[in-house]
Amino acid sequence: MPYTIKDFMVIDADVQTAPDDIKVDQTPQKAETRSGTKPPVPKPKPPPKPPPKPKAPKKTDDLIGKRVKSVDAKGKLTGEGTIIRVIKKAKGGKQWEVEWDEKYNFSNGKYSKKDIDQMLM
Repeated sequence: MPYTIKDFMVIDADVQTAPDDIKVDQTPQKAETRSGTKPPVPKPKPPPKPPPKPKAPKKTDDLIGKRVKSVDAKGKLTGEGTIIRVIKKAKGGKQWEVEWDEKYNFSNGKYSKKDIDQMLM
């Protein structure tokens, strides 16, 4: 008996569920395009970027940590301290900050290169 395509598309109104003897194939199949070729292979990811190189440590000033002294006009010692950091100023040049020892009760001061040269021990 010959069948038409329309006959294959017709579903009886009596059909509620699929017959018990039908097995569903659930194994995944490879997708194919209409041309019959396989889908394109995805491009590989680019290799990760190398970590940045560590920066060179800042050049420390040679005077940091040096001991200095303060003397009055008569040459009498009035204070001792330590150079703790450099303050860079664009117009006036560098200045060094001196932390005075506690027993002299001086507040930290900022001094030029000329002053520091006179105060070095």
